[in-house]
This record gives sequence, structure tokens and C-alpha cells, in this order.
Amino acid sequence: IPTAAVASVWSAVASSTPRGQAAAAEPTALLPSRMPVHDDDRDDGHDGKRLGSAAAAASAAATAAGAVLGYTISKQSEVTAATVQGYTIDKQSEVAAPVAAAEADIVDMRARRVMLIQETILARLDSVESSLRGSTRRSALSRFPLPAGPPATSLPDDHCAMAVRLNNHLSSKGAPASSFIRVPAQYYDEDLPFRVACLKAASVHHLCKSICMENTKWKAHSECASNSNSQWYVVVVQYTARLNQQKIEKFLHGLNEGKIGKKAFHMRLAKEVDSERLTGYTHGGVTPIGLVSDIPVMISDKVLALTPDAVFWLGGGETDLKMSFQAAAFVAATDAFVVDCTY
Repeated sequence: IPTAAVASVWSAVASSTPRGQAAAAEPTALLPSRMPVHDDDRDDGHDGKRLGSAAAAASAAATAAGAVLGYTISKQSEVTAATVQGYTIDKQSEVAAPVAAAEADIVDMRARRVMLIQETILARLDSVESSLRGSTRRSALSRFPLPAGPPATSLPDDHCAMAVRLNNHLSSKGAPASSFIRVPAQYYDEDLPFRVACLKAASVHHLCKSICMENTKWKAHSECASNSNSQWYVVVVQYTARLNQQKIEKFLHGLNEGKIGKKAFHMRLAKEVDSERLTGYTHGGVTPIGLVSDIPVMISDKVLALTPDAVFWLGGGETDLKMSFQAAAFVAATDAFVVDCTY
């Protein structure tokens, strides 16, 4: 085989791959040992058959050499296609596209799995965040007293133990349920407009308080012998009005139809310890509902004259808990005396 032909084949192979470059140093090493290697490739005048056979042998040898190095080589000694590290190379030795379609499918599958896992994680995070918001809300409702803050920090609290107990009591009396609101810690340090804003009351005149009163001249065998002659009374009045003790004494004297002398009535504020013992509520949280003793109740006639619908607010059993009432329903639930007792 002419040496120049073999050399041209090896030159094409060696320029495309490191293996070819390494083998190019000894091109005759891959040729069959029985094939003679000529010093040159000159046409020495032999007949056409010999030249044809020599060309065919050269092509076969070149093809064998290219196969060893992973290339397919044509009889024109050109690289037409080769698979090198997973890529298809055309005869211009350019990278066209990844051959391993299966590997691309695996990559897509893994990407989809990653996206699915990400969506699952995000959904769980949303669930945790929602739970935390619910826990924070429940904690806020159970963290009493509330810290100081503006009126907007007041919170509805119809489901606390006190609210449930008082509403159950109202229900047993055939009265509608009340609404309960938790107020900021500084509620009693603020003025009446601030309190109105906390409760969203109709006006400052709709804010009321419950006062435990004692008849210091009372003489009987029982503290609450009768509604008309009791040592103790709970009186509901407006914050904007002033309690008149003499009016209460006059009312009680008339209630007993003169059977008890006027000097037998002397009304004053009960001591705090007595108020708590008889009502079951601490200062600031006294309410005429659910009292621990049978203390008669009075309510100012000015409260029933309120509009609209005579809805008023007063203590709800705890210092920072306030409850609303419709005046007529309050009177029916407590059997309260409606009294002109303020000025």
C-alpha cells in the first residue's frame, strides 16, 4: 500500500482524537503484517488490476485503523460520523445534539420530581403558617389582661369561661345573650371617649357601672331578707350621672309603704371586701348577672331612656371584660327595680 495514502488516513484520524494523535506516530502498526509497505506511492506502471487491488487494500486497512479508534472512515478517507463522549459529529466535526435521549428523559423526570417536592414543601409551610396564625390569635384571646394599647386593640371575647357562664345564666332567665369585649389594660385610666371607642358604644351615656350599696341602718335576721328590705343592693348607673343616696333611701321607704321609718335607711358604698364576698366579682368587674348571693338589683331610670334601643355596657365579671345589655331585657332577667336614683 502506498505510504502516502496510509499517512493521509492517519492524519485525518489523528487530528480528531487524542487516541488518533497517539497512534499517528506509528501508522503501520495497525496494518496487517502480510501487507507490504512501499517507500512511495508512485504509479510504477503496473497493470490496472494491481493498482485497483492496492487501492482496495489501502481502503480496507484505513477502515480497520479507523474502527480501532472509534471512527467510521470512507474510502475517500473522510470522517463521516463518530460517537465521541455521547455526541454525534458530522463530517465537519461539529456537535449537533445529545444522542442519549433516554438521559434527557431522566433529567426531565428528576426535574418534575424536584418541582413536586417543592410544591409539597410550600403547601406544608402554608399549613404551618396558618396554624401559627390561629395559635397567635388564640393566645391573644387568652392573654389577660391585654397590654396597654389604643381602642382598636380591644378584642371580642364571647367564648371565654366567664362569658359562657354569664350567657348561660341569661339564657336560663329567658334573656338574649350578651356580647363581650376585652379592653386594654389602661382602660380605667382613660377618659370616657376612649372607653366608648373600645366598646363601640353609642355614646358616653351608654357606659354604666354596677355599685354595691349597703344600708348601714338595716336590722333583720338575714342580709337579704327581702327585695324591699335588704342590707345590700347592686345599683346600675351611668358614668355620666351621679348617684343620689337620698333618692334610694326615699325609694325604699316608699317600697315598704311606710312600715319602716325613714331613719331605718342609710345607704352608702359597700366596702370592697363585702362587695367581692357578696357579688363574687372584683372591683371593676362587678356585674348584676350571676351573683353568688341573692342581692336585689336596681337600675337608674335614665338607662332605660337611652336610645337607640337602650343598649348599654357595664362590667362583665372581670376587670377587663365588658358586656352589653338591652335595658328592657336586663330588667326582665334580673327583676331589677327601675329607680330615679341619680342627678
